[in-house]
Amino acid sequence: MTLKIYVVSYKDEGEWNEPYKACIAQYNELGYDVNTIEGYNFKNLDCRKSQICYKNFLELFLIDCIKCIASGAVYEGFIYSEDDVYLNEEIIIENKSKINWLGYWRRDKNNKMYGSSVIYIPSEKIKSLYTQMKNHKARHLDYYFDLHVEDKIIRPTPICLEIPHISLNTNSERRHKFMKR
Repeated sequence: MTLKIYVVSYKDEGEWNEPYKACIAQYNELGYDVNTIEGYNFKNLDCRKSQICYKNFLELFLIDCIKCIASGAVYEGFIYSEDDVYLNEEIIIENKSKINWLGYWRRDKNNKMYGSSVIYIPSEKIKSLYTQMKNHKARHLDYYFDLHVEDKIIRPTPICLEIPHISLNTNSERRHKFMKR
């Protein structure tokens, strides 16, 4: 069995954004077969900016995973990746029966996570996670996972850095851990 990897991105005026192009190129260079989901662009959706990742995850990513499983395809699990991810190590799943929070930007002193950059979900948990999430209000995806997903493993260090870019949400430069060039 293999993994199915999805990168969720958006088009702005018909063009993929620059971080997405770099992200896909790097996944491909590392030999990963990546599927793209064209996510919602908050400019065209009636929701708060803080809800867009949640809606992309629930309404696009998880739905596509459910369709994939229903078609008879067999995968051990699915990877959700944001479009500004630059992997700094190979994707290794520590426990394939649990949700693995592989990529994030930081964790605070109370162990609260910030960022939902790369997440592994075992195939057998896709439908139950969808059911659980659709019954909650859309919110920051990392906040949802922090509060409502108990059966998860959080890597002590993230497997990725962030590709420098101007955030569509804040219209400012992202100031997290940037890719070193």
